[in-house]
Amino acid sequence: MREAHAHLNLNESHFNAVAGHLVATLIELNVPQNLIDEVVAIALTTKKDVLGN
Repeated sequence: MREAHAHLNLNESHFNAVAGHLVATLIELNVPQNLIDEVVAIALTTKKDVLGN
């Protein structure tokens, strides 16, 4: 994950934008909130690697 994103110079606002789009899509698809929370929790585990921190 870290290597794949290293050349993109991403920052926290980029990560948050993608996460926001993900949540909005799941809401639009009527996914239950408890499942959205699980997806967000999983996505957050990738944050450091995606951002290279």
